[in-house]
Amino acid sequence: MSSSSLLLFEGKLDFPNPERLWNIITKYKVEKLLLNIDSTRLLMENEIDMSNVSARSLKVIFTVFTNQEDTVMASEWIKNTFPMAKHIAIVY
Repeated sequence: MSSSSLLLFEGKLDFPNPERLWNIITKYKVEKLLLNIDSTRLLMENEIDMSNVSARSLKVIFTVFTNQEDTVMASEWIKNTFPMAKHIAIVY
């Protein structure tokens, strides 16, 4: 699975623990991540200790929102949490 070009994740991002998504990103060296507003809010609210997690493989984080305010909020969080990743916001 580590040589896959696409990794699909279905289910709760924080079950059974808040680090679940970051463990998958680390294990499979995920480079691109697509998040909707609910997932983004969940991740921001959990305030996970990222010192135990390596998300260095993330190069691009895509977010999909319905308004500009959510985009600004997510952009700031991504910039602070993942300074090496490029953020691409899609507003529809």
